Amino acid sequence: MLDHSRNPLCLLRPAGTRPWPSASMRPEPQEPGEVAAAGALLEVSRLFTALLRLTRPDIGLRTERITALASFVVRGLELERRWEFEVAARLSQLGCLGIAPEVLQAATRGELLSDDDVRAVASHPLAARDLLADVNRLSAVGEMIARQHEPVGLVGEWLAPVTGEDRLAFGGQLLRVCGEFDHLVERGLSFQDAITRMTAQPEEFEPAIVERLHAWPAAAAADVSCPAA
Repeated sequence: MLDHSRNPLCLLRPAGTRPWPSASMRPEPQEPGEVAAAGALLEVSRLFTALLRLTRPDIGLRTERITALASFVVRGLELERRWEFEVAARLSQLGCLGIAPEVLQAATRGELLSDDDVRAVASHPLAARDLLADVNRLSAVGEMIARQHEPVGLVGEWLAPVTGEDRLAFGGQLLRVCGEFDHLVERGLSFQDAITRMTAQPEEFEPAIVERLHAWPAAAAADVSCPAA
């Protein structure tokens, strides 16, 4: 597994309380214009995923799996602007478009990469953030994507509500956990073995998010919008 925590481009997010929302939370009401914009951005991100399936199936299929996992984790959590997490998942691999398929495949298999390839794989979240920087309403999504290689840094209980800096950190950890889970399963581990491995690394992967994945095998078996790994 790539040790992203030692990547000089990976900045640990600030220490402090990292809230985890309760299911009883109610999202703040949004203006009609915001709702329309959110719907449009969701549709565009879904189109982007469909195009990836056609042009770069290696990236497109991984994007769909990560999106299914992320949606499963946040389902039932009444987060404000929950659409941002789905869009972040759908655009999380955007920076990989500049990386050759064989390099991504080697990284997925856990093979030894050249220094240049290690830097390319480790920095693809930052490349995606740069591409999204000037897109209206996607600055938060870009920051979540940029943080997907950051380890937890501080283990603790999440409390409601998720706002501001903590919201971006939550989004980054959501993508990190779902992305690593997908990598492990693609390398041949069972669902449960992948979860067990991440559970044993609470300093790397947010335990509260990993814990929610315990219900994933049953959800996948029931085909709840979960593409098989």
